[in-house]
Formats: sequence, structure tokens, C-alpha cells
Amino acid sequence: MPSSGSTAANAVRLAALSALLAAAVLQLRRLRRLKADLRRAEEEARFAAEERRAERAGRVKAERELRQLQLRLGQLTGGPAGASPRTEGGQPAADGSGSPDWQSTAFPMRPIGLLRSCFTRRNGTPRQPLLVPAARAKLTLRTELSADFFEGLQGYTHCWVLYVFHENTDLQRLWQPGRDSGVRAKIRQAWVPRLDGGKLGVFATRSPHRPCPIGLSVARVVCVEGRTLMLAGADIVDGSPVLDIKPFVPFCDNVPAAQAPSWVAAQADDEPLLIGQLVVPPAAEEALRRCWVRLGTRSLYRSFEEYRQLVAEVLSRDIRSVTQRIKVPQRAQHGGPAALSSTAGAGLGTADQQQASEQGEGFWKVVLDGIQISYDVEEGSSNVVLRSAELV
Repeated sequence: MPSSGSTAANAVRLAALSALLAAAVLQLRRLRRLKADLRRAEEEARFAAEERRAERAGRVKAERELRQLQLRLGQLTGGPAGASPRTEGGQPAADGSGSPDWQSTAFPMRPIGLLRSCFTRRNGTPRQPLLVPAARAKLTLRTELSADFFEGLQGYTHCWVLYVFHENTDLQRLWQPGRDSGVRAKIRQAWVPRLDGGKLGVFATRSPHRPCPIGLSVARVVCVEGRTLMLAGADIVDGSPVLDIKPFVPFCDNVPAAQAPSWVAAQADDEPLLIGQLVVPPAAEEALRRCWVRLGTRSLYRSFEEYRQLVAEVLSRDIRSVTQRIKVPQRAQHGGPAALSSTAGAGLGTADQQQASEQGEGFWKVVLDGIQISYDVEEGSSNVVLRSAELV
């Protein structure tokens, strides 16, 4: 017969086991409730995700339909963003349905800002980027765009600049019906200086006269100061509307195996734009310095030495057009009227050139950072002699 002590011990053990079993049952029930809550949460999350996808798909569809309606409305009202719906055969859909004709659509785009450039006029502006490393340009974003748009750009050494050739003399055709009818497929000889008058298809050149007058330039990022971006080496005329800035990414933008015709090499074998040397007499140097000092804070350059480097780099190549470079000497030899200089009037002949030289002014002119520089190109040596400078 068990003793009272063992009976009590068994009772304690039984009570402990009962308590453990009750706790286990309680934990099991709690675990089941947690699993059920988790399943419900997963179902709710899945349902919410499906709702968001459906909402996003509906919003995208609605935006697409709204865009097409706006394009059709623009076509009916003659707006610049108009496009008519077309069938697969290219004809307008009879019931007004179908996709917009993107080829007939004009996309209204506002410039992000205007570029302040050292190249005041088209004459003297390099025909390719980075040919004049001393060139300076400043882009200030329009008021609605904050400085945050430039955040991170300082991490790149170079960037792409997309802009509009706003000084094209035929720019107004963009707002006229049949605007492509006046675009020449082959550009004028003046825009292919190394071919001495040859012609090429516009898409084989960097000519500004294009069906869509959009320019592309690469430039060095000098600094970012708030909403202002300072650039170096850009071949862009002052006042150009800038459409976009994109970072230059070396691993994909560099193409080591790329090839191009010899006339766009760094220097052709028989270089027609070769200049002997730049000669700057003391009087011309002093005139140049006085003009730069008078510019003050309007200049893009912090020192006269920097500006002097710009002048040297620009005039290190023959910046005259084919007509000015070839036909002027030919006409002068025959006693005929010379072609136009960059800023002079019509009908300049040898007598005019001689008179300009006697007055201490050069026959050819270029405007850099608001200073008009006159110079001569010596026959035979092809030396450039700087004659005078004045503010414009």
C-alpha cells in the first residue's frame, strides 16, 4: 500500500502535467489564431495589390485615352499638338477610332532654361563640342524648376546638352502647314567646310538646318551652384533654349570601335582649316584687356588670362565659311567684290580691306563673350593677326 508521501508526490506531478498540457493547448489555440490572422492578412494584402494593379491599369488606360482625345482635338482645332487617328493603311479612320498618327504629331516641349554662352553669335561658334576647352556656358533653370533637378550631376565629369537651334533663319516653318517641304535633304556647301564646297545629306552632318532643329553637345561639368550649371567646351550659341541635360556615362557612351569619314577626323591629312599662328600686337592685347575689364561681372570668365585662352583656342582654326575662305581671295584677285565678313556689310572689296587695315581694324570679325574682335588672315603663312577689340 503506497505511503501518503508518494501519493502526494504523484498528485503534484499530475497537477504539473495537467498545467503543462493546459498551457500547450492554450499555445496551440493561440498559434492557430495567429495562423488564421496571417492568412487573412495575406489575403487582404493580395486583394489590395490586385486592386492597386487594376487601379494603375485603369489609370494608364484612362491617361492613354485622354492623350489620344487631346491629340484628336488638337488636329480638329489646328493646334500644334494635333494628330489624326489612322488605320493600318495610313488613312484616317472613318469612325475617328484608332491610334494617333505619331509622325504627324508635334510635341510641345518647354525649355528647362536658356543657355548663356561665350559664343555671342553663330560665327566663331565651334562646329563640334570640346574643340574649344576654354569655352564657357551657364545654364540657369527656369523658375518652376528647383535646384533638386541638378542633385547628383556633380558626380559626372561631362554631360549631354539637348537644345534648339533657335537662330536658324527658317525656324518659323515649324509653325507652318507642310513644314517639311522647305527642308533641304542636302546641306549647303558652307556647312561642310573641310569638303571645300561638297554637299552631304543633312543626317550625315551636324548642320543646324534639320527637319527637327535639335542640337546635341557634350560638355564638361565645371560646377553646380543652386539652379545654375556651369559648363566648359560646349559648342552652343548664346541664348539657346535647352531641352534637357543628361549625364555622360563612359561605359556606354564611349564607342572605341566607332568609325567616321576622314573629313570629320580631329585633323585631316590636308587640313583646309589649318592656321599658322596667332599674332597679337601689344596694342590689340591692351584693347582686348580693356574690353574685358569693362565687361566686369557680365563676363563668363573670372580672369583676363582665361578669356585670352578662349580667343587663342577659337582663332587656332580657320572659322571662316567656305565662301569667305575660298571665294573672297578668288574675287579679290579678279578685282571683284569680296564676300561678306561676319559682321560687315555687302560689297567689300580689296580697297575696303586695305582701308580697314590702315584704320587699325581687321577685315574679319568674331564676337566672343560680348567683345567684337577684328583680325586678318595673312596670305601664304595663314597667320591670324588680331587687330582690334570693342564691346558690342
